Amino acid sequence: RAKSSFEESISIFKQIKNIFGFAQVYYYEGLMFNKSGNEAEAKKYFTKAVEMFKKLGAKAWIEKVTRELGTRRQGDTGTGR
Repeated sequence: RAKSSFEESISIFKQIKNIFGFAQVYYYEGLMFNKSGNEAEAKKYFTKAVEMFKKLGAKAWIEKVTRELGTRRQGDTGTGR
């Protein structure tokens, strides 16, 4: 169910050309995959989010996603936050 909701959100943000919202969806989708233990998929979505946030100059969001990527690399799945 969550996956279909993310896909619907992405579709809407594409239609209205809201790149910031689109990037946020990728970030939250990355979190979902990360928490479920699918690190490869999480990295894919975090990377897409960072690329979009960079285009927008959204420094706070770039840092947020980068921190999440760094946490994954250190072997912390983020549980217990």
